[in-house]
Amino acid sequence: MGVKLHAAAHGALRDTHAEVHAKYTQTRATNKRLSRTKMVPRIFALFLVCAVVILPGLSGCDSDSGGGDDDEENPSRSLRMVNAVSGSVSLGWEIDESDQGTVAFGRASAAQAIIDGTKPLTFYLVQADGDLEFLDDLAFDYELDGDFDVLILLYGTLDAIQVQVIEEEGFDVDEDFGRLGFINLTSAYPSLDLYLTDADEGVFAANPLVFSETTVFSGMVDIEEGDYELQFTRIGEKEIVFDAGDVDIDEDTNHFYLAMDFASGSDSILVLEVQGDGTTRQLVDDDTPARLRFFNAIADYPTVDVFFGDTSGTPVFEMVGFRSMTDYVDVDAGSYNVNITPTGVLDTFFYEAELAVVSGGYSTLVVAGVVQGEDGDPEINGNVIADTVRPIDAGAQVSFVHASPANEAVDVYLLLPGQPVDDATPVISALAPFLSFDFEQQEGDFQITLVQSSNDAQILGPIPVTLEDGDILEIFFSDSEGGGTPGQLTLIRTDLE
Repeated sequence: MGVKLHAAAHGALRDTHAEVHAKYTQTRATNKRLSRTKMVPRIFALFLVCAVVILPGLSGCDSDSGGGDDDEENPSRSLRMVNAVSGSVSLGWEIDESDQGTVAFGRASAAQAIIDGTKPLTFYLVQADGDLEFLDDLAFDYELDGDFDVLILLYGTLDAIQVQVIEEEGFDVDEDFGRLGFINLTSAYPSLDLYLTDADEGVFAANPLVFSETTVFSGMVDIEEGDYELQFTRIGEKEIVFDAGDVDIDEDTNHFYLAMDFASGSDSILVLEVQGDGTTRQLVDDDTPARLRFFNAIADYPTVDVFFGDTSGTPVFEMVGFRSMTDYVDVDAGSYNVNITPTGVLDTFFYEAELAVVSGGYSTLVVAGVVQGEDGDPEINGNVIADTVRPIDAGAQVSFVHASPANEAVDVYLLLPGQPVDDATPVISALAPFLSFDFEQQEGDFQITLVQSSNDAQILGPIPVTLEDGDILEIFFSDSEGGGTPGQLTLIRTDLE
């Protein structure tokens, strides 16, 4: 994946490797002077030394909360929390005992504009059963004073959560440039170079813009506004490990880029872009193909073939039976015309649609219905479901897909063994056909029951299911064999290893 290293370039790279590291060392020394970065040690550290963590504006041990005299909000200030804790479901936070909501892994909270003063910050873990576990060892007081973009980074793993605070000054006057900073929070790549280049330049013709070892913030550099290509390599190397494609550097804006592990023990990474008090987004590796699979919920025909484009070539998925799921296949990003035919019958089309494929994503094409509809023609529809494939450490990821057009919207219950429906709240309410819903659930033995949303009539269940930490379970609700109600469930456990 990425750019391959040619022999001539490889020799030149060996000659300049020492020079690159010398520049890296100099850059780190400069950044230490320019960047105000504060650390709070991991939650399960054996000891906490206040002298190590108390830096200007951050007091993890001072019980005096102080307080500012300024009661006006400053619109140019932003405060965000970023969840980079691998294996977490979601994390929440409070500012001065005011709940700021939860943040999913790999995301940043909305920017908060806070008045000056010393504010107590507390954090909590959202467990798979919905309970909240407050992380008292992570709580600290933070002093807000001046115009800054502030990131509160929670990273590491569930058994060793750590906190780092990054604050950078905003723009006092209009400028024709922005600023860029990078922090590497991955364990897969202990150090990374960040390249920001013109599209025609590439990493071979450029020097890395900034460097970052694990948890070391690069500091901010001035960048002329414009369109660039963002790529990452191991430090001192030219082989690209993550190609984020095109990014826009806006004037008068701090641009933060954070690389983190996709999951515990994974070699894959994701990159989060945070633009000051504005937008945040996850960047997709442009060199990574999409991964696509097919679930056949056509209830009254034995097997079908799935083609991209005309049917003169080889099917992408071949001889797929009812309630069968294919393996993932790699698909280049782009738009495709999907044609589904009876197996071996190239001039009969059960389903035709345009399919947009995004690089780096996992998704499932679900097609459901019957070939012999009320008027004798196929009544088949479909949807592309974005798959939740990141395992979590403290629970299971569960996806429920409604692929039964013979049924109306349904409520889905996940009950304890023997628990009546009347004594429970559905985990999913009024889910319509061809839609899906993802949720996290603690490990244990459960029973699945489906109820028709319009009249509370029980459709299916109770059906036993056992969930374990790290499970990725997908539940597909399809028509009955041959079509019609009440339907049936297909449980699929996904293993990406």
